[in-house]
Amino acid sequence: MIGLAALAPAPAAGQPTYLTNEPGTWKPWKMFVSASTRREQGATAADLKAFEAQLVAFREILRRAPSAAEPRGYSVEVWGHLSSPPFALLGRPEAKALPLAGGVDFGAFPIFEYQRDGKTIREDTGETELLLFAVNDLRPEVIGRPAPQEWRELETDVLLQPPATGERAGWPRFDDIIVMTKRAASLWTPVTLEAAWGLQLQAAQKVLATAQETLERFRKNLAEHTDAAKRAARQAEYARSAPAMPDPQAYLKQMAEVERIREESLQQELAPTGGVMRNFHDAERALESVEKRIARLTPDEKAAPACYAEKGDTPETRFRAAPAPGCAPIARPNPDFFDRTLPRSAPQLVLVLQARRCYEDARPTKLVSGCAANRALLESLDRQAVLDWLR
Repeated sequence: MIGLAALAPAPAAGQPTYLTNEPGTWKPWKMFVSASTRREQGATAADLKAFEAQLVAFREILRRAPSAAEPRGYSVEVWGHLSSPPFALLGRPEAKALPLAGGVDFGAFPIFEYQRDGKTIREDTGETELLLFAVNDLRPEVIGRPAPQEWRELETDVLLQPPATGERAGWPRFDDIIVMTKRAASLWTPVTLEAAWGLQLQAAQKVLATAQETLERFRKNLAEHTDAAKRAARQAEYARSAPAMPDPQAYLKQMAEVERIREESLQQELAPTGGVMRNFHDAERALESVEKRIARLTPDEKAAPACYAEKGDTPETRFRAAPAPGCAPIARPNPDFFDRTLPRSAPQLVLVLQARRCYEDARPTKLVSGCAANRALLESLDRQAVLDWLR
């Protein structure tokens, strides 16, 4: 779920008046679990009940925060959910072998009034920026930036590791996530330069295979277009259709031109300088270059952690040994982060998502709901209570 919630329609008439000092309420807890997500995580009824109890306990920690215990100018809705697990990869733990992953969303919805049909209507719902807490969620898209562009078509859990950016409300921050945990293990495990070039090899092979398929398709199309029997069949069809046309001779002339243009276009694409042939040879050269680079890797280079420099002009300048200036570490979620001897429902990690949104990216507003309430909650949250709740 993104950080802006719309749980009810906006007022149909009249400009709203926001009541920034009006007492609000804490609305009942909700838990959202889809059958498919539950099945993907392998959550039993007992697992799910225990996990929801943990999320409700976390809600109570939020509710005790001084800034939100007695809300004014907004009402609070908090709900929990299970998260979709990442796809399973060879050699990586399946979702059923990991703690249950989900989250708690905190929404401070403004209290406002508006006029409708001569009546004053008061509401405390609508749209607001949410504070998102991900629990036991180590999906690549949650804990990192997207993988290098070259690898987007591969099935991989590789990500670009976000940089450490100090603290937020006393918790470690990594770019756009805040990390709450008692575990000493890192969320990420580095990808070696050898493994990175192995992925680049897979990507280059896939590009070449696609280019090969395209080349073969164009060759097949040209062969069929120039086949004497098939050409004669098309000409016969044109001749049968011509009498029904307003100008039969003009129609036949037009179709002859279509035939010529079609053949010429296919031949141009398959010529040495044509787009299809050029793409195929470019893909061949790219694969050959990757294979040569892998052959030149020294033992030290193979074992070195890899990083990705987005501004590099060639794969060799983009995929480098870390650390290097302007080069983001290439990593995977650490499969050994969690203590798998604990119950699957045990909370071992909380990530506050979109950490910049209500700070650096916040727009000026006089509202006490939304981002203002989110900042106040995060900064007044009982750190020790969270640590006591975490396992």
